[in-house]
Amino acid sequence: MQKVLLNIKFIYLLVIIMFIGKSNYSQTTFLTKSINDELIQTGLEYNQKYYFIMSSGIYSEVNPIETENKGYNNYILVFDNSFMITDSVMIDSIPPYNTSFWNALVDNDTLILLGQALTNNITEAPIIISKYKLPDLQLISTQIYGKPDFFEFASDFIINKKGNLLISGKASYNNFNNENTLLLEIDKEGNLLKYKIDSALSLPWTKLYIQNDTEHNLISDYQIVTYDTSLSNYIIHQNSNLWYYRSRWISGKYNDSIFFIAGNYFTQPPLNSSFDIAYFLVDNNYCFIDSGFIYQPDTLDLAAAACIFDSNTIIYGGTHKRNWSQQTPEMFEEEPRWFVLKSEDIITANENWIFIYGGDANYVMRNILMTEDHTILIYGTRYDWQNNSVWQRDAIILEIDANGQLVSTSENKTTLPYATVYPNPSNNTLSVRKDFSNGSIIIRDVNGAQLRKITLNENSIETFNFSFLKPGFYFISFYKGNKFLFSLKWIKK
Repeated sequence: MQKVLLNIKFIYLLVIIMFIGKSNYSQTTFLTKSINDELIQTGLEYNQKYYFIMSSGIYSEVNPIETENKGYNNYILVFDNSFMITDSVMIDSIPPYNTSFWNALVDNDTLILLGQALTNNITEAPIIISKYKLPDLQLISTQIYGKPDFFEFASDFIINKKGNLLISGKASYNNFNNENTLLLEIDKEGNLLKYKIDSALSLPWTKLYIQNDTEHNLISDYQIVTYDTSLSNYIIHQNSNLWYYRSRWISGKYNDSIFFIAGNYFTQPPLNSSFDIAYFLVDNNYCFIDSGFIYQPDTLDLAAAACIFDSNTIIYGGTHKRNWSQQTPEMFEEEPRWFVLKSEDIITANENWIFIYGGDANYVMRNILMTEDHTILIYGTRYDWQNNSVWQRDAIILEIDANGQLVSTSENKTTLPYATVYPNPSNNTLSVRKDFSNGSIIIRDVNGAQLRKITLNENSIETFNFSFLKPGFYFISFYKGNKFLFSLKWIKK
């Protein structure tokens, strides 16, 4: 096992290990300029330290199932709460497999990683579980679970009431044809207790959570499915609202009677049709309660992250203006994109703040991590095609506080323009908070017609009275000088 020790001081952060063996301490104040394609797969906090699972390699156009797998190395990086790297470990490969890890959890003092192992000849892809002792990151075990000639893809895992690992995903014979729902249960010693392929269900991207001592819920694109603890019997819950929500990657328990689903919502008229980042609340009877969403005009805004911040607040977000192309790999499209994150009070349906960051490159959010200090780490990638001829992304981490403000930036990085409007929805009074000067806003209706242009003063917060506007949806476009920055949706009650 190889270790690398680095010392990097930043909030606007990129770190990926490029060296094997011990190295001297070094300092970095901006994104790395290496030719490696670098990604943060997942992150978590344990005992006031942050553990990020990373990948680094040379991107090449391969079979889609090999993307971010073949030719990539995996790492665990450890940061203290001042963002100094205190330890790191390269995750050893297991011949003849290429491996990748994208999920992690901590069970007592054991860090457990979940991923996929892919054979060089692409004939099978079993699930891989690696365990590391905390805090010294000593490897405990690595085990592979799967059937010959099968492709097993794990999407989520949890510790169930018995203390065993429960894994959900999909499985198919002979590559990705005829995908079926997959469930595994593994005890603490690594013994496979249950391996269930359900050919009657096809749940492509499932999230798991335990409803009570006798049920497990799988949440997927079009259905919520409840299994009993034997994993033999299940009930499918249908809801007329469910079909609006696609790629429901994030879910969790909100309180004893409500859980939430976050993902992409297909917006209906009178707004322009688009995919938006949203959340969806259901009760224990799987009945629709409420929903909220982030709306950016005429774009695909794709979900990546959600968390429950406190007793009233949900934070959710993803990538603004993320599209797909048939010609260029989506993650390397030469288009500006943004991180977008929204804090919303689900009791009052009021917006607390919206955080937007990016636009000078192709930013794609991977997820967020709420820290024990109640700050929020946003992590993802930045592809800068304007200053780099190589297809490679740099991993990036931002930290914002509970008010949606960027905590700090690196010494050599100028903060990108940021603004929000609040409260949202509201009646006549609307406040604008910004961190740039020489600005203005334009108010437009849902048809794009300009209603009013307002020059902003030098204050960071201004309040306006819009009693002359009728109740409805409006868009507030921000400009710095003559340069358009972004638009936010405002709902006037």
